Amino acid sequence: MSTKKRKVDSECRVFQEKWTNMYFFVAQGEKCLCLICKESLSVFKEHNIKRHYDSKHKQTYNKYVGVCRENKITNLQSEIGGLTKLFNNAKNINESIVRASYRVGHIIGKEVHPFSDGEFVKRCLMAVVEEVCPEKKSAFESVSLSRMTMTRRIEDLGSDLMVQLKSKASQFKMFSIATDESTDVTDIAQLLVFIRGINNSFEVTEELAAMKSIKTTTTGEDLFKEVSEIFDDLNLDWNKLTAITTDGAPSMVGRHNGLVARLRKKVLESNGSPPLDIHCIIHQQNLCGKILNLDHVMKVVTKSVNLIRSYSTNHRIFKEFLLQIEAEYGDVVFHSEIRWLSRGRVLQRFLDLRHEIDIFFIEKSTQLHELSNPVWLWDLAILCDLTAYVNELNLKLQCKDKLISHVYADLCAFQTKLKLFIQQTEKGQLTHFPTCTALRKERKNDHFPSEKITKMLQLLSKSFEDRFADFHRIKNEIRLFENPFTVDVSTAPGDLQLELIELQCQTPLQDLFREKSLPDFYAALDSYPNLRNLGMKMTTAFASTYICEQTFSTLKRAKPASRARLSDDHLHSILRMNVTQLEPNIKKLVSEKQHQTSH
Repeated sequence: MSTKKRKVDSECRVFQEKWTNMYFFVAQGEKCLCLICKESLSVFKEHNIKRHYDSKHKQTYNKYVGVCRENKITNLQSEIGGLTKLFNNAKNINESIVRASYRVGHIIGKEVHPFSDGEFVKRCLMAVVEEVCPEKKSAFESVSLSRMTMTRRIEDLGSDLMVQLKSKASQFKMFSIATDESTDVTDIAQLLVFIRGINNSFEVTEELAAMKSIKTTTTGEDLFKEVSEIFDDLNLDWNKLTAITTDGAPSMVGRHNGLVARLRKKVLESNGSPPLDIHCIIHQQNLCGKILNLDHVMKVVTKSVNLIRSYSTNHRIFKEFLLQIEAEYGDVVFHSEIRWLSRGRVLQRFLDLRHEIDIFFIEKSTQLHELSNPVWLWDLAILCDLTAYVNELNLKLQCKDKLISHVYADLCAFQTKLKLFIQQTEKGQLTHFPTCTALRKERKNDHFPSEKITKMLQLLSKSFEDRFADFHRIKNEIRLFENPFTVDVSTAPGDLQLELIELQCQTPLQDLFREKSLPDFYAALDSYPNLRNLGMKMTTAFASTYICEQTFSTLKRAKPASRARLSDDHLHSILRMNVTQLEPNIKKLVSEKQHQTSH
């Protein structure tokens, strides 16, 4: 036997408008509010409302009847509206105060300032407010920018960015990593792992996956353990890993126990395809530049510059001397071995000021015999020109967001240039060596060592060929990705051949290829799943660990000797805020707080 369904209306559980006139009650959300004492009742039931009115207000308010009663109700309702507006305004002000605190914390984190600088910002802010709008002083005083508050804000911002990254990572169809390791000021090894992933819509996400502090050894096994933890934290599927880029250190690329070998083994165990193994192209290029065997030149240049700049008296006198003779430059440049690009500027400046430097040292009763040695001068000129070309390549490789195909094209262009230089120098031509050309005009009676420069170029060319063998091994994949319409189908992998034939016969797709970027073009290949996957794989690959190098520079600024006690978690948050392409969700963070200025 079925029971009759109860109706809320029949039990007076819906607010009746007549209760306002009879009992001075109004509906407010899911409760009913007394206009007189502002007390609320949780049940819309006339018996409860009438009892409240009769017991507390009837004796005083029953005298209001007719129009007087309506006017009284209207006045009381306006008071309720004013209170509600007041409460809302107070809530909005508190939210603004907390939001302002988060925004200042975000700026301090991105600018790599100490957390205590929030208090300095507060003092500056109050000084401005007192002069410009003193009536708002109390509102600005409520903004908490203390060191502890800034610490919590930066922790929250870092955590929010990590949550966003996890959400993005869950949609990755493929991803690659770039990893490098360096030590901080306290000799703790810091392992950086960057991730570049792509979803089904070809949206690329490049973020710092994590920074791991290693306080003991940094063997391949140690590094693999840390990277595995990162993958677990981000819930990444091993079989989606398509490329691994490292700096080429033994712990990274050891054949059996290196990080790359262990990662490759794990991917294969997870039924994935073997990931590309890429040694950082910038590190390789820098190593190639060191094989020219011209240390005898750099030692003299470095020693001379240090004699001038390391002693304040010498430095002042030398700069004044250059000023008096109206030299082309006002000073020499320091050389730093760790800053690769400094070498070219140091050499060129030294060569341009060699006569002034020679005079200066003679006046100091010191003589640089090398400046009168034609063989040494030719070596200096050759090193200047070659270093300039190597540095030019270095700068190209350091551009952000470059696809591996673009980087490989720069590398191939440089190797082709070297072949041209070899052909020309064998004939004694210096078309593309401006420093050597200028020195030849200056020293017409000297014999130009064409055999020496040709030998150096050959050595450099062979070094590039050997060191970039891993790039040359995948050149067919790179060329196919770069232009699938010109590739010979018979040389392509079997799973791509049929799709390539169909693709190359589609004129509209050829037009699309010319108009769009490579990622946008491959994103449109819905009918060519294998080619689309190739596009994903090559789009995500890191050609270098340049982003790691940049972040290590930020790390040195974030954790100098004066901040050696900065915790790893806080350092991680600061680095994440500096390199992220995501925006922290401050509105969400504020909504989770209690809107109190100390939170």
